[in-house]
Amino acid sequence: MIIPYDTDVRLWHRPYTNFGLIGVCVAVYLLGVAGMISQDVLDRLVLRDFNPVQLVGSLFLHQGILHLGFNMLYLWIFGNAVCGTIGNGKYLAVYLAGGVAAGVIHLLADGSPAIGASGAINAVLGFYLVLFPVNEIYCGWLFFFKAGSFKIDGYWLILLWAGLDLFNAVTGWSSGIAYWAHVGGFFTGVGLGVLFWERGWARLADDDHPSLPDFIRRWISGRELPRPEHPVYTRSELENQKLAAALRQQNKPRRIEAGNHGCPRCGAVLDIQEDLAGEQIHCPSCGSVLQVESGAG
Repeated sequence: MIIPYDTDVRLWHRPYTNFGLIGVCVAVYLLGVAGMISQDVLDRLVLRDFNPVQLVGSLFLHQGILHLGFNMLYLWIFGNAVCGTIGNGKYLAVYLAGGVAAGVIHLLADGSPAIGASGAINAVLGFYLVLFPVNEIYCGWLFFFKAGSFKIDGYWLILLWAGLDLFNAVTGWSSGIAYWAHVGGFFTGVGLGVLFWERGWARLADDDHPSLPDFIRRWISGRELPRPEHPVYTRSELENQKLAAALRQQNKPRRIEAGNHGCPRCGAVLDIQEDLAGEQIHCPSCGSVLQVESGAG
């Protein structure tokens, strides 16, 4: 058994939204077990058709303590990373959009009743893959009476999980799990991650590991993709706050003249029109903020 327990992603924001989502899931489960939420109300939230109440409400229901526990563990690890990077409001939109899309795909491909946050959590995993493909995931392993830990680049583990979900969804090898919701949520998250990156709604620090779009662009162009000069470490909340403040100062716009010039960060050649002088733009290769100045002469 392999269980992730941390990542080396640095947080720019406190992930209050993710804390809240975990809190709601746990509260709903405990109140249901205690009988403080009637079974009739819970049954109305089970995903059975395209009812919006069911598409959203089913994300907060769980079948048992293990189902809840593993879902919340994954949501804590990867949800905090994504929420702490893109901000609380954007994260809520990603989570709900991924969960609803996962529910719709499950109904179209399977149609059986379903509950659980797995579809939304797989959307968060897909989004995480776009932003942090080579950030390390720290995992523990247990095999009979032996145990240990290791770290691995995120894309290896996430693609393995996604591949197993897709295999089970297509073959029906394992029943009782909404694998199509997992698959639908994952690919929705990947799509949202690419959209956020291309629109500039999600950005990384200059010295962070490269994103998945960075890897693809460099692979197409044949240029070597540099790793950050300094490794990224998991830090306490106080250290994260201090680091975020320093990075915001460090990530001030870099100056570049209009015309054909290389990006000050990655060297990508940019053709910048003179009428953009005085404006800020993003380098399409690395995402750096650039302050355009009038060309010489």
